[in-house]
Amino acid sequence: MGLVLGSISLLWLWQFQGNVFVGLDFALPQDPTDLSHPALADRLNQTHIRHHLEALAGIAEQHGSSRSVAHGYRESGDYVYNVLHSTGACDTLEMQWFKAPIWHERRVPRLMLMSPAWIPYRHGIDFQSLRYGGSGTGYLANAKIVAIPYGGCSSSSHTAKSKGAVVVIGETRQCSLWEAALVAQEAGAVAILFQGSSSRKTLLSSRVRRDEWQEGDPLLSIPAMAISFSVGRSLTSFRNARVSLFTATTLSIVPTFNILCEWRATNADDTVVVGAHLDSVAAGPGINDNGSGSATTLEILLAMRHQQAQPSNRLVFAWWGAEEDGLLGSRHFVRSLFNATRSTNFPALQMPLTWDQVSFYLNFDMLASPNYIPMVHRSSDAPTKVAVGSYFIELAFTEFFERRGYPYQLAAMKRGSDFVPFMTHGVPSGGLLTGARQLKTDAERARFGGLANTALDPCYHAKCDGLVNINWEALYRMSEAAAYAVHLFAYESDLQALAMRRWVSPGMRPASRPAETPTELN
Repeated sequence: MGLVLGSISLLWLWQFQGNVFVGLDFALPQDPTDLSHPALADRLNQTHIRHHLEALAGIAEQHGSSRSVAHGYRESGDYVYNVLHSTGACDTLEMQWFKAPIWHERRVPRLMLMSPAWIPYRHGIDFQSLRYGGSGTGYLANAKIVAIPYGGCSSSSHTAKSKGAVVVIGETRQCSLWEAALVAQEAGAVAILFQGSSSRKTLLSSRVRRDEWQEGDPLLSIPAMAISFSVGRSLTSFRNARVSLFTATTLSIVPTFNILCEWRATNADDTVVVGAHLDSVAAGPGINDNGSGSATTLEILLAMRHQQAQPSNRLVFAWWGAEEDGLLGSRHFVRSLFNATRSTNFPALQMPLTWDQVSFYLNFDMLASPNYIPMVHRSSDAPTKVAVGSYFIELAFTEFFERRGYPYQLAAMKRGSDFVPFMTHGVPSGGLLTGARQLKTDAERARFGGLANTALDPCYHAKCDGLVNINWEALYRMSEAAAYAVHLFAYESDLQALAMRRWVSPGMRPASRPAETPTELN
């Protein structure tokens, strides 16, 4: 059985090893004139990408070195929207509004053991606040400690002693921190200390909030902190231990938006969504994370329009809001299409798009890390039902790098960016990245250059993530690869079939190389 992916010939050999599909042969033609798609990659104007990044950096400078939902995101969105509107790049251009809970720690928290001895604990080492743990300024004085067994996942874990107490809950896989926190709050606890496991080397840092939060969902009203295993053990081993703690936080629900640009085509039933988050964290300007992905996505669209491209498949370019607050923008987009009943809080999309028309999702997040490794998301991490379709995205990127002679490696695709809601709701997904906190090894330094034992992006989620943090060589290579893949999927025929929704049984998965580099959580 043969397919044509652009000018790429695919030979399917139906071979199985257990439940693993291993018979893919993917070969690019040797004649470069047969490849129309690299023309877009070659003509992508890097000066224009730099201009977009300079504009975003200027916005951040005017908003306290931030482009977060609370500071600077609206202006970032206005910039992208105005460029799209003034160039007439979209057949439908819209802002999709939604609401996001924004949590901010205004002052450094304090935690002290008061009895049987006085011990001030060290912030960032012994304890730290957990995001979305309460709101307001408060001081709890000399509160009793109550240890909660079994991870605190059910009300049966609590007794009357929890009421008015600071409860200590051990790390567990039986439920999320949010689920345990909600149970503790309902049991009358006044604060929660989540104790890390004995093997954990860093403090817990998860959000104490429902992952797929939407307007109307509850939020925690009491403080929640992470404590080390040793601190938790000492607190629960003392008889009649008492603590005092101080927190100063703000939790507000604010309106924000995604920017969506539809490029209509003959085949609306095969729609490719191309996305990058536009917001930054509150602590930094986010020019690499993710101005680099946003600027690349914008310039790919403008370059295709400039070349008067005529895609066979509908394209939807998206700039997501509130990604740094838990992928809220992309989750809202997926929810608004996936659910039969749309949210009553916001109007339906202007573009006539349904969920079953979305065939693929391409994600671009952090494309210019200073100590970069070119990385492609690993398709075999995707859920079974979308693994084969995701493999074609992986293969498109890797074949591009191999044709250009650029080294690359695979990275995990389990969580941490806007591909998550797409692939968990049945859309094949993939994308590019260049790395965040992870340290480059000696072997990686030998292969990719740069500095060993140094973070791929030392300015990740920090104030120094400005223009000086951009590796222009990395951005050039990754934007080329991104443009190539977008152009390829824009012209492929019968994407629904390529996504394997009608062809492959749920037990079939593509064989894939192991990931060499983990991805960061947002």
